[in-house]
Amino acid sequence: MSNNFEENLDYINDVKKNNKLIIFVGAGVSMNSGLPSWRNLIQKFANDLDYDGNIDADMLKIPQFYFDSPKFKKKYYNKIKKEIKKTTKSNSIHSIIYKLAPKHIITTNYDQLIEKTQSIEVLTNKYHVVSEDKDFLNAKTDNLIIKMHGDIDNLDSIVLKEDDYLNFSQNKILIETYIKSLMVNHTFVFIGYSIADYNFKQIINWVDAMTSNYDRNREYRSKHFLVVDSSQRNYLLTQDYLKNKNIFLLPTDNIPSDYIEMNEQKCLDLKDGIGKELFNMLSYLYDYPTSLKEKIYRICVEILIQNRISIYDLLKKCELTPDYYFDFNALGFYKDSRTGSEKTEVIRKIFSMKDKKSKVIQQAFKKSGIKEIYLVDHNLKNHETIKLTNNKFRLSPMHALELENNYVEIFRKLDSNSLEEAYYQSIFAEFEEAHLILDMKIREFSTSENHVFELVLLKQNQSYLSKLSSFGKVKFLSGNDYRKVYDESKLERIGIDELNKIYYATPSNTIEQQEWLAKHNKIYTTSYSFYSGDYMKEFRKIQTSAYNYYFYIKDNHLMLDWFHDPKAFLSIYMKAMLITYSEKERLDFPSYIYAPPVFDNYVLNLIDINILVKYSNIKTLKDYFNEYKIDMIQIEKNIPIYAFMRNLAVAFDEYPTRLIQEYFHKSMYILSKIKISKYTINRIIPQIIIFIEKQESGFSHELLNEFKLLIEAHSKQITKENKLKVIDFLFTESVLDEMVKYNKLYVINHICFKFIDILKEARIDTIKKETYYRKNIELYRCTEFLFDDNFKQEFLKLVISKLDMLNTYEMLILAEGILKKVIDFNEIVVGRLMLNINTSINSTTKTYPDWEKEAAERLCILYMNDFPVDEKELMNYSKYYPNIKLVLDPTNFDFKNIDVNNILFKEAMNNELYRKDMILIGGSVIKEKLGTLNQKNKLNEALQKLYFKYFYEL
Repeated sequence: MSNNFEENLDYINDVKKNNKLIIFVGAGVSMNSGLPSWRNLIQKFANDLDYDGNIDADMLKIPQFYFDSPKFKKKYYNKIKKEIKKTTKSNSIHSIIYKLAPKHIITTNYDQLIEKTQSIEVLTNKYHVVSEDKDFLNAKTDNLIIKMHGDIDNLDSIVLKEDDYLNFSQNKILIETYIKSLMVNHTFVFIGYSIADYNFKQIINWVDAMTSNYDRNREYRSKHFLVVDSSQRNYLLTQDYLKNKNIFLLPTDNIPSDYIEMNEQKCLDLKDGIGKELFNMLSYLYDYPTSLKEKIYRICVEILIQNRISIYDLLKKCELTPDYYFDFNALGFYKDSRTGSEKTEVIRKIFSMKDKKSKVIQQAFKKSGIKEIYLVDHNLKNHETIKLTNNKFRLSPMHALELENNYVEIFRKLDSNSLEEAYYQSIFAEFEEAHLILDMKIREFSTSENHVFELVLLKQNQSYLSKLSSFGKVKFLSGNDYRKVYDESKLERIGIDELNKIYYATPSNTIEQQEWLAKHNKIYTTSYSFYSGDYMKEFRKIQTSAYNYYFYIKDNHLMLDWFHDPKAFLSIYMKAMLITYSEKERLDFPSYIYAPPVFDNYVLNLIDINILVKYSNIKTLKDYFNEYKIDMIQIEKNIPIYAFMRNLAVAFDEYPTRLIQEYFHKSMYILSKIKISKYTINRIIPQIIIFIEKQESGFSHELLNEFKLLIEAHSKQITKENKLKVIDFLFTESVLDEMVKYNKLYVINHICFKFIDILKEARIDTIKKETYYRKNIELYRCTEFLFDDNFKQEFLKLVISKLDMLNTYEMLILAEGILKKVIDFNEIVVGRLMLNINTSINSTTKTYPDWEKEAAERLCILYMNDFPVDEKELMNYSKYYPNIKLVLDPTNFDFKNIDVNNILFKEAMNNELYRKDMILIGGSVIKEKLGTLNQKNKLNEALQKLYFKYFYEL
């Protein structure tokens, strides 16, 4: 099969999809039903006339002579009727014409075999017959059977003699004009004509005359085709001659022999060899492409309209099933007999050859994110690599900018009134602007110039926006809406199924992912799984699915950033990444018997950071890190952390939206979980301070906790200059007011503790001044470790003078001052605490935190340190707070219920008198509890010291 032949078939295939195919039917088709050829019909007239001239040269004159002869004139129409209106049936060629679903069928035949074919198109009146100009007026469908030379039941419409041809333009003005107009932008496939056929010659002259007026170089002319037998005389000369008129030959001998053999049973009614060849050609056009490569090519051509192709959709349509996912961007196919060496060889050729079709297929797979194809042995050790691209990710220019949050540059470079612009307008809550762009593009949509995918994408986004804004006029898309779009477009659904699946976000979208996650989690967190082999196999499946979804919605500009759907879908991948940092369960038997395997942590890239930041909420993100007990994660070295944060801050200046605030908030949390260079962290901190200062009251306090975590994580790398900037920021009036209002003063406590070395040299006077001025005991507690005893005494005495205004928590700070002997013992403070404790005990309403419980335990600690606290009152509290009994009455305390993390246990262990009693009475129980916690790695450093010092050798 020649390349030109394949290219012509591809061209016709595209024409079919765009509903621009016209089948032009000659007498050779009707001959297979027993009707005469045009020459044979003329021969009948010549025989009656005893004509002895050159029939081939006088094909029009002979019927004219017959008509003009007084002897035969009255017999002229009856002669035609006798020869044409015979009892005969349509043949299989007529049937296959309808299967090709042409826009129109045009014929020079007079018979009615085409319109009497037994096909669904005829039965449903899909085509309207036109044999005279007036028939156009009665057409009820868009599809026509145009009988340009008339119909046997309307003899006056017949075109046969010379006068009929000479007067054709006057007698059939509309028919001629319409056919000529079709020649400009439709494609004709001529069947049943020979190269020397007069009718065919007349029509090709029309083609040449009409189209040359529009494009003399033939660059934009529609191509037309003639089905022929290449054994005809002067074939090559004719081929060049017709090519100059933009008509190309489809030689029947180019059809594969195995296809012809397979087709034999489908055309048993055809006895003539030429008729069978014609049927095989039309059948091949209908079935084309027939090879795996042709089928894949056909699909890829259709789906390339998408900016990003779903790899799952592409593989499904191409009927390719990878045997192995080497990575999110690499597919593996076995090259042995399990999947068939023939198919593997086709895959090898498709992805390694450089011909036009292979390049199209490779482009489609690159658009789906595939970088490499592997042909592998079953042991996965030996493989052949076919590289499609060197790029790890396929990023559009705007997506590359968005990954670094460079939204300002994006809006500077966006094409005006593009779908891409509408997408980014939606991110920044400019829903009206996005709506206007979508409306305009839908109005401009043309099924002849645009792909149905574009229309569905526009309508789907319009539906999303209607849910986000007040533009309620746009209805949500339903299944019927999708079907309507398909039907109206008359194009295949390739690629649209993925849009449909995303739009309805069915639970089945994540069921398989959940199963992969469960297996992945078991491998990474369960020591006794004894897993061997590829421990990242399930992770790669999850990652491939997540990346496929992420890139599909981003690159095709689906306006889902404000919705929960992508967060839910991508949450599984977020968990899968973080699971790789979780600790395995500790085993009860020694490590020398069995050591659990150690698996690598997954190193996050810039795509992963974007997914964590932009498709989660801050609570969920923190829950994931807490669930898997993660302190730090690893990221790739080349991630531009500073640019990532700076661009968010700049974007907020230009587009102050809630979404950018949330991105910044989550980014700070992520920064607290990764290693950052000293240079980078000291560039970022001033940016963060400026960003928080610009936030309105009510949101800035939400950022302070993550700011604290960031400072704690990187405090050793922060310069003195930046530490002082942080303190100055925290002690500004507006920030302090915000922290007091939303109970965030603990931020000052944690940050000041980290900066204690600097604060003892500078800013201490500022902190004292603010603390004393505000008389805020919580602020005092948070900064107490910075103050000398004189300031502490002065401040606490000031607070005692306002005792009636204090709550239990604030009085606890006074009790702490008494315990540390900063201030003298005060019976009024103790009395007020006891009053509050008794009130709480007798109340049916419980509060959290339970400050009264802590107050009772604090009074117990005062008692242990020989302060005059009433023992009987404390024993009364032990009924409600059992840990007090541990101190006051260890003999009657149930050590099975001991809370080793409780402050009273720790205080008792640090007091020799109480420690001896506890070890004597409950030492064995305490040892067992501490030992179990130690095995599970759940003892902090202080408890570990107690365990090994006092209990380990008991």
